[in-house]
Amino acid sequence: MGKNHAQFLEACRQGDLHIIKKLCHVNNGKVSSLLRNDSMHFLSKKDPSTGQTGLHCAALNGQAKVVHFLLSLDSRLMHAEDAQGCLPLHLACWNGHVECAKACNTGADILKILALDLEHMMVVP
Repeated sequence: MGKNHAQFLEACRQGDLHIIKKLCHVNNGKVSSLLRNDSMHFLSKKDPSTGQTGLHCAALNGQAKVVHFLLSLDSRLMHAEDAQGCLPLHLACWNGHVECAKACNTGADILKILALDLEHMMVVP
């Protein structure tokens, strides 16, 4: 994991939007296309040890402003699974972070979430 990505994940954990915006090169609400590395979007890169994205880190630690900001940049992040198969929504709920859970649940694929919760048993779309 590169230095910038490690700083990004830590800023997500701590709720430091200033650092997050700086690292994402956000200008006028848009992420710079320079952040693409081998066709992988910077925001969706995962911590190699946990499989967590910045959204996972923010949701786990109750950083609602960061959760809202990251989802405003890329709503597909809410469907990213970590190494344990958890979505950011799971982490927010398990840790009692209601505002983060509400943000992660907006537009979420409920069948996918149920399938993950039930280990893909009994859920048929």
